[in-house]
Amino acid sequence: MSIANKLSIEDVDLTDKRVLIRVDFNVPLDKEKNVTNTQRISGAVPTIKYALDHGAKVVILMSHLGRPDGQPNPKYSLKPVVPELEKLLGGKKVTIAPDSVGPEVEKLVDEAAKGDVILLENLRFHVEEEGKGVDADGNKIKADKAKVEEFRKGLTKLGDVYISTKPPARRPSFRRGGEPGLTGTQTTPSARRTGRTRPWSASTSRRRPPAT
Repeated sequence: MSIANKLSIEDVDLTDKRVLIRVDFNVPLDKEKNVTNTQRISGAVPTIKYALDHGAKVVILMSHLGRPDGQPNPKYSLKPVVPELEKLLGGKKVTIAPDSVGPEVEKLVDEAAKGDVILLENLRFHVEEEGKGVDADGNKIKADKAKVEEFRKGLTKLGDVYISTKPPARRPSFRRGGEPGLTGTQTTPSARRTGRTRPWSASTSRRRPPAT
């Protein structure tokens, strides 16, 4: 995809849209599960505020933290990020979802009030996020292709617009290259600090059915 076909955040009307934002909240934690460095969290704040200031119905944030090997693990929960993000957003409430996909998460997003911010639980609690992991018995496993597609569709259901604050990855990733069925944009690392964006690695497709 050429750079000419990619959007910046200013190119998309966010009014009353569910805005799904890929952020990097893979932050260091101490033994008491306190965040010891908030730089990555603060880096996403300008993009979050831009979406809220431009009429987003709800902002949904998704990230990974650590390497839980594709299994839910309280040690790697994103819950410790919430109070730090709330401080950086000037006291605005942030709701942590019970998972990153599924009926409960969809219900939470559907029932969100105008301007709510929701943080999905660690994406890597699903083996489909990384493509491989370890099962409960310690055996190495690989993600089933059908379940990966189901996971993709589960995330797609949550938003109308997809924005990434992460630079393009070395390996392909459906999140970093634009969600199927979503309008996609990407901000640059400098945009996290200044609020400026440039067209960069995102799908320009307006709402369409997810790939099957």
